[in-house]
Amino acid sequence: MNAILMALSFTAIVILDYVWMQFEGKLKDKRSAAIFKAVIVGTLLVAGWWQAILQYRRESKSDKDMAYLKQQLAHANESLTNSTAVVKGLTTGGDYLPDVSSSLCDETNALRFTLWSEGEYPLRDLFVKITDETLRINQRKPDTALPPGKTVFERFLGNFPAKGVAELCNVKLDPAITNYVRIDLQALNGSYWEIFDIFKTNESWALKVHYRWKQIAGQKVQIDPPEMRGFSWCTKLA
Repeated sequence: MNAILMALSFTAIVILDYVWMQFEGKLKDKRSAAIFKAVIVGTLLVAGWWQAILQYRRESKSDKDMAYLKQQLAHANESLTNSTAVVKGLTTGGDYLPDVSSSLCDETNALRFTLWSEGEYPLRDLFVKITDETLRINQRKPDTALPPGKTVFERFLGNFPAKGVAELCNVKLDPAITNYVRIDLQALNGSYWEIFDIFKTNESWALKVHYRWKQIAGQKVQIDPPEMRGFSWCTKLA
C-alpha cells in the first residue's frame, strides 16, 4: 500500500511540474491559479507525510515484533539448554564427582576414609577402591619385583544420592614411615585417582597430595602433581 501511495505521489509531482506552466498560462485569474497550486501541493504534502507516518509506525511495530521474537528465541534456547543439562545430569550425574576425605578414628594408627557427595544430581554406577601402596612405593631394591598394592576397600556403590555420605573403611598406618594411599573413583560421568602421602606429625597425621588425575564429563584431563605446580598442598588432621 505504501509503495502504491509513493508511486502516485511522485507521479503527481512529475505531471504537475510538467504541465503546470501551460495550465497556469490558460488561467486568466492568477489568484485562482495560486490557490489551486497551493491546494495541490498541500494535498501532496499531506499524502507524503501520512505515508511516512504509516511507514514509521509499521517499521516500529516490525522492530518491536522482531525484538520480541529474538527475546522469545533466546528464552527458548536457554530453556532447551537447561533442559538438556538437567536430562544429562539426571542420566549421567552431571559434571561433579564426590570427594573422599579422611579423619581420625578410634583405632590406633589409622584413618577413617569417608565419601562425601554435594552434587546436584545422583551419581550413576559409582565405584570406589582404596589401595595401600606403601610397600610398593617404598620398595628400594631395584632388582626385586614390586610388591602389589594392598586393596583395603573395593565396592560398586551403584546409584549414589546427590547429597550423600558413606563411611568406606579404616586404613592402618605405620607412624615410622611415609604411608601411601591410593583412591580410585569411577562413575558414569567421569573418574579420578589420587595418591596421598600420609605421615605422622607429633600426635596427629598429615596428608599431602602425591599425584592426582581427574576427568569429568569429557572435559580436559586435570593433572595435579604439586611439585610441578610450584607449591606443596598439605592438609593436617587435628
